[in-house]
Amino acid sequence: MGASNSKTVAAVNAPDSGIPQGQLDFNHTILWAMRCSRIECHNSEITDQELADWSLRRPLNAQAHDDTSDLFPLTPPQPRLHIPTIPPPPGPGQPLNHPPLFDEPVFEALAPPPDFPATKWDLKNADPALVDEMLEIYRLADEGAGMDHDAKLRLFAHFIGVSL
Repeated sequence: MGASNSKTVAAVNAPDSGIPQGQLDFNHTILWAMRCSRIECHNSEITDQELADWSLRRPLNAQAHDDTSDLFPLTPPQPRLHIPTIPPPPGPGQPLNHPPLFDEPVFEALAPPPDFPATKWDLKNADPALVDEMLEIYRLADEGAGMDHDAKLRLFAHFIGVSL
């Protein structure tokens, strides 16, 4: 939105502009909902990019038939942006509470963890601490909670496309 346009919106939405309070409340809700929608779209785009990357690497990992087969590390998930709760509209005569401008962050693929198992043998022989670390990095820790080491190992192997 240009500078002159934002000044116009600010003037029109000013508490003393003569606009009915219901319309000001509606404008408030719409502006905040639009911000939340942009954040949701950003998070969806990140998810789509991750799934596209992972869908290319998982089939390659599925071809690892012997212990010396190389594994293709998956990029770790990107952090998601918090979607704010829409605050209530200000009361009559109170200053408006517009959402801050949303500058969409640039998506940069994170490097795979340096200790990602290099081969199927490395995966089969991974110690519990490494498996727990991988589950945490790939946001699988909740699914693996309460599982023994072998079950966690199978969970992670399945996630990266390897059958043990």
